[in-house]
Amino acid sequence: MLSISLGLPEFQIVKQELLSYGYVIHVEKTETQERCHHCGFPTSSVHDRRTRKVRDLAIFHHSVYLFVEVKRYRCLNCFQVFSSSFESISPNQHYTNRFCEHLYELCDGSTIQEVSRKHHIPYTTLERMKFNQKKGSIMKISLIVATKNRVKELEKLFDSLLKQSYKNFEVIVVDQNEDDRVVKICNKYSDLDIILVKSKPGLSRARNIGLQLVTGDIIGFPDDDCIYNNDTLEYVKNFFSNSNKYVFLTGRSVDEQSKTSGANFLTKSQEINKKNIWKTAISYTIFVKREILTNIPLFDESLGVGSGTIFGSGEETDFLLNIIKKSYKGYYDANFTIIHPNQVKLYNKKAYKRALLYGAGYMKVLKKHQYGGLYIINSLLRPLFAILIYCLRPKKALFYLYSFIGRFKGLVS
Repeated sequence: MLSISLGLPEFQIVKQELLSYGYVIHVEKTETQERCHHCGFPTSSVHDRRTRKVRDLAIFHHSVYLFVEVKRYRCLNCFQVFSSSFESISPNQHYTNRFCEHLYELCDGSTIQEVSRKHHIPYTTLERMKFNQKKGSIMKISLIVATKNRVKELEKLFDSLLKQSYKNFEVIVVDQNEDDRVVKICNKYSDLDIILVKSKPGLSRARNIGLQLVTGDIIGFPDDDCIYNNDTLEYVKNFFSNSNKYVFLTGRSVDEQSKTSGANFLTKSQEINKKNIWKTAISYTIFVKREILTNIPLFDESLGVGSGTIFGSGEETDFLLNIIKKSYKGYYDANFTIIHPNQVKLYNKKAYKRALLYGAGYMKVLKKHQYGGLYIINSLLRPLFAILIYCLRPKKALFYLYSFIGRFKGLVS
């Protein structure tokens, strides 16, 4: 009895045959639900079905042809009709992605004419396939840097960008200073592909302005005081090149001594969800596919530093929760790190104000994304417990009191 292991986990095999021209394998998608290409709404309402013949890698020197069931769905939200999408087969393509990659490698080591003759594929098809494969391999990354009141730190970031092993990236600098200090820095780093634009204060506002200017496939949001490792963008490129499942990637923040900074991050890599997002994502480690941004809201400009509201944090978490809400997936890689200094723990008026603003922003995001009552109550009680723990250290206890006040204001606002 014929039994072939396909090695394509998105498909389940329905039927296998060995015919005179090769192996024929009938397959259907394992997932029975599809996300609407127009509005992102998940649906399982099938409009109609058809079969597409797709060529795959040979097995035991026999050609392999997949007969793929392609379902068309009708979205129950926007009522548009759309077709199944596949990780291993590009839209309207009659060859699997891995077979295209194989042919591309063969053409590199031989001639298109020779590969065409040997594999019985039209010359023009191979020529187009090779061009598309070459074009697709040149992934471009766009980095949006909002900056205010920093010079040396911004220069250190730019120095790290000059050292990147992967060179196909652009830097959109959103300058929120009233003077021309950033103009001078950008002129100094003329070897970088920099787009400079002015903006009024507000971190979320700056990022939204930057998003209107990007031309890359992947978008990152480095802080103006963070530092990239030499292989950071190479790592990002490889992640998205090898995974179609995830539309965003996050990592861990560390200081220059490789100690965790910025937040209490989880130590284990995992898929991101509504529950673990608070310990798996911080803005300057986020990289997201540009193609999905038409389906989600931009950064909420009432959230974040410089917003002019009491809600001084949470903008990046809100942004990612909006992506997850559309049934897209993201991945936290604990081994992927961005360097960012740890904030010095000084308990002064500035720290108390930050605790209040961050607490209010945190609570607003919990309310906005309908976290349960128990979760919200627990979030209110945590700073109160901390006050009791640090009652003999009044300055630190006061910090947690401001955090509680901020969270309470965020809840009732």
